[in-house]
Amino acid sequence: AVYLGCEYGGRISSILLNVPGEASTVMTTLDGYPMARKGLAGVALSLSAWSSFIGAFIATCGMVLFAPLLAKWAIAFGPAEYFGLMVFAIVCRGGMAGDRPLKTLLAALLGLFLSSVGIDANSGVYRFTGDSIHLADGIQFVVLVLGLFSVSEILLLLEKTHHGQEAV
Repeated sequence: AVYLGCEYGGRISSILLNVPGEASTVMTTLDGYPMARKGLAGVALSLSAWSSFIGAFIATCGMVLFAPLLAKWAIAFGPAEYFGLMVFAIVCRGGMAGDRPLKTLLAALLGLFLSSVGIDANSGVYRFTGDSIHLADGIQFVVLVLGLFSVSEILLLLEKTHHGQEAV
């Protein structure tokens, strides 16, 4: 219950301020903030609450039913399956390239680089930490996403107030 409350709490700032409070509320900013700007903040917040409740209910029922099967499958996962999963991910990424394959390749390489920062799980070797103890656990996804969205929103608000427009 506490986890679900925190997840919903992150949506409030996403809808009202266009700054996601959690990594899972990034997509909420795309629909919720425009609704709030149109005066429909209450509707956006209630839709978010109900969708969270329904999704959590379905997910909980699914986990109760399928957890034993998933546990058996996860234990049987070996190096060959991990390799197959990586090949599948790269092929899917290539399928999403569309008319900008270079941009997609650069985004995939940047994601691979950011995910490789920290301690290697197999060998214990520090990778791309620059002798900083703060990067030993890797780059936290939540911090990265919140920083990107918050900085962009602050810069947009500064630009609006600089040009004499009222920042809402």
